[in-house]
Amino acid sequence: MVSSASALVEHRADETFYWLEQIAAALGMPVSAFLKPVHEPSGVAAVIKGEEELLRLFREIRDPGTRERLLGFVQAAADGSGAGEGS
Repeated sequence: MVSSASALVEHRADETFYWLEQIAAALGMPVSAFLKPVHEPSGVAAVIKGEEELLRLFREIRDPGTRERLLGFVQAAADGSGAGEGS
């Protein structure tokens, strides 16, 4: 009986998350906008916020060539080669 009850709770949680994803997509927002913030160290929270903003802005770039150049720049910066700096 416990396993069927936990399965029901898990099913309802999955269904709730599904609808939350649908609402977020319709509003053009991340699901995280509807969730209670987790208290994280400020450095980690700042990095996550920056990552989310970077992805949001990247998705707005419509020109494939621009996206490719930007991705190359970011990859070079991550590799430490410094390519593209000072341009």
